[in-house]
Amino acid sequence: MSIDLKRPVHQGRTYEVRFANDVESTGAALVLIGWVPNHGHAVPNAQEASVAPGGSAALNGTVPSPSAAHRMAIVVSLDKGEFGELELLENGASHSTEIIHETTTWEMVVV
Repeated sequence: MSIDLKRPVHQGRTYEVRFANDVESTGAALVLIGWVPNHGHAVPNAQEASVAPGGSAALNGTVPSPSAAHRMAIVVSLDKGEFGELELLENGASHSTEIIHETTTWEMVVV
């Protein structure tokens, strides 16, 4: 499993997480988005999507304030031998993109 700290995301900006599952995959991939709260503050609900082989999914929302959320976490769960493209956009512009080959977690500090 890979855990990568990416550059920060910014409060009030929109985000979109996209995942395209490889057409050769033998099973669905699971995409999760969650928030690490600061001092018990309310954060947006977690989001999830199941992505069939050859399929894609997009999850979106707005980045909360850093007083509420410390970090954004994106997790893609893949079975051994599967892969796909994970992308994060912030305000419609590419933030991070990577071809992943294993279960991967991206974390971004909220600023």
